[in-house]
Amino acid sequence: MIDYLLVFILIIGFTYGLLRQIRQCSRIRIEKGCDHAHYKRSVIGNDLACLSYAGFLVFYVLNLLLGLRIIPTGFLTSENTSFSCFSFLAIFLIAKFGVTPKEMKHVE
Repeated sequence: MIDYLLVFILIIGFTYGLLRQIRQCSRIRIEKGCDHAHYKRSVIGNDLACLSYAGFLVFYVLNLLLGLRIIPTGFLTSENTSFSCFSFLAIFLIAKFGVTPKEMKHVE
């Protein structure tokens, strides 16, 4: 029972993180505008991070449903969903820390 509670709390946490990422994407599009030096990289990086986070969450839930045997094993297997989770997580980290530019402080 505690295992299911922990997994449920993780899913709620990942969903909250996805909502914060979506909010951050929309805030970047609204606030910075085209005059920002790294605007395109920031938009592309955050959009890619948002999509990969959503993909990670979908395949995490699918892996959970396969593990609980709610979805029968056929085309989707535990190995496929685990690999997809890892791939989307790797894409998320690359987008978040590699593509998205770091905010630089202006020295006057």
